[in-house]
Order: sequence, then structure tokens, then C-alpha cells
Amino acid sequence: GVDKYKQLVNEWFAVAIQSKDVMLHQEYYATFAVSTPNTDTLKGLVWMCSHFNDSQTIYKISKLAERCYQKIPGKGPAAPSLGNACLFTLYKTEGLEGISQLSRLKLRIKQNNTQGIIEKYLNQAADEQGISVYEIEDLAADEFDLSDGKRTWEFDDYKAQITLLSVGKVETK
Repeated sequence: GVDKYKQLVNEWFAVAIQSKDVMLHQEYYATFAVSTPNTDTLKGLVWMCSHFNDSQTIYKISKLAERCYQKIPGKGPAAPSLGNACLFTLYKTEGLEGISQLSRLKLRIKQNNTQGIIEKYLNQAADEQGISVYEIEDLAADEFDLSDGKRTWEFDDYKAQITLLSVGKVETK
């Protein structure tokens, strides 16, 4: 079923995300992108997830994309074709959560060609929504559980509150 599939695929993505690059015989070797069949299988799983719009799957795909573009000395990005599949899937998810993750990745991934892909998807999403890229990024920004520019935490007999007064100005009580 769908729930079992999502659970398994998220576990597989976690393994790929957490895999480390190791050095063997003076050359780096990406443990999760060892061979084309592994990369192709993961790409297929990522593309199938474009129909799922749950936060956990979208977040895992975003983290997997970030992992794919980590540079391996002397080789370049660990698995750029898999990373590209992740970017496409984030673009294709419904709502703004995938776009939000693309905006986050735009700040995290530094390769010029990857920046171009992310820009292309952000521009296409903006066109589809009939708004600018800046508005898309604003809509996709995390609100950090603020309500009317305020957030309160209660613990033991204490209460802490932050209030956003203006850009760059915060009041703490």
C-alpha cells in the first residue's frame, strides 16, 4: 500500500543521505552512488514520490538532493543525475512545500549549473502560480510558528515571548 511504500522509500532515502564517502586506493568512492543501477533505482523511487505531497517525503527528497551535490575531491558532485531527479520531483509536488525546499537548496548548493536548474524550476512555478519568483519564495518561507509576528514558549513556571517589531528588530520578553 501507499503508506508502507512511503515508509520504506523514506528509510531507503535516509540510508542514502547518511552514507559517507570513503577513500579507497587514493580515490574517493561514493557509497550510495557506487553503480548506475543504484542511482537509476533511486531516481525511479524519487520520481514516483512526485505524487506524494507529505512533508516527510518532500523533506527527505530535499536532503537527498543536497547529499547528491556534495563534492567529492577529484570527482565533483556525488550523484548529480540523482540530484536533478530530486529537484524535478520537488518542483512537481503540489503546493508550495516542494518549492520551499527548492528555495532552501538554492542557498545550500553552489554549483552554477545546479543553480540554473533550480532557478528554472522556481521561474516555472512562479509562472504557473501567476506571481513573481520573489513572491513564491516569500510564500514558501517558513513562518516558524509565529502568529501576528509573535511566538510564546511556556516551560515550568516561565513564559518567553518574542515579537517581531520590524525588519531586523525583535523584542524579547
